[in-house]
Amino acid sequence: MKPLNLVINAFGPFAGRQEVDFSTLDDLGLYLVAGDTGSGKTSIFDALVFALYGTVPGVRGNDLAGIRSHFADPGTTTKVTLEFVIGGDRWRVERMPTQERLKKKGEGTTKINAKATLEHWDGGAWDEVASGKNPVDKRVEELLGLDDKQFSQVVLLILVGQVMPLMSSVRPPIQVQRCGLLGK
Repeated sequence: MKPLNLVINAFGPFAGRQEVDFSTLDDLGLYLVAGDTGSGKTSIFDALVFALYGTVPGVRGNDLAGIRSHFADPGTTTKVTLEFVIGGDRWRVERMPTQERLKKKGEGTTKINAKATLEHWDGGAWDEVASGKNPVDKRVEELLGLDDKQFSQVVLLILVGQVMPLMSSVRPPIQVQRCGLLGK
């Protein structure tokens, strides 16, 4: 799986719309997501996992209501959209957690249920393949060959770079080369 574009709305520390265009990094091979403590690095990976699986890794995922940005305007909808490629096919998944929004008439809020859609690019338009949490979850697991826990433990471990110290501590050190692990 190769991420192309991630759009985050009112998610984690991001009050508004933030976009990460991974496609501009293609020529770099491996790259590092770096920044100050609290700048949102982990939230980018949380958003990626949420888009794919509707969950957030670790204890941060114990309360999905908590993924909505505390800084977001009450009228802003929390959602995450990820475009990615698997085996040459282009996909787009979009998820919204259950959340409260301002009522259109009157005062107060109303509950919006969680939503999920998975679309495939047919070369000219997006074609909806699955809709709803369970159908999208199932299709994403089929596409990636990993469930959310496996993805977080294996793929994000590599992406976050926690595997590098392990590899360098082995004697002799393991030489790390870019491989096709994510190119499924």
